[in-house]
Amino acid sequence: MESLFSPATIATGGAGSVVHVVRCDEAQIKAGIARQVYSLCGRTHDKNDGWALCPDAPVTCPKCRKKWGK
Repeated sequence: MESLFSPATIATGGAGSVVHVVRCDEAQIKAGIARQVYSLCGRTHDKNDGWALCPDAPVTCPKCRKKWGK
């Protein structure tokens, strides 16, 4: 299965959350959530939370933005 990248926030994060970039697959993008994945900067979500994918959001994590190159 092809790996894709998407901007994402921790699923329990509220307004003002840092937007990271995570590697995910097409099924996760369709569902809007990714679990058991790390962001490009190495951040992970808590055990009970996942990443809420937000493809249109601007990436605000400087490390993720640099590694993603966008």
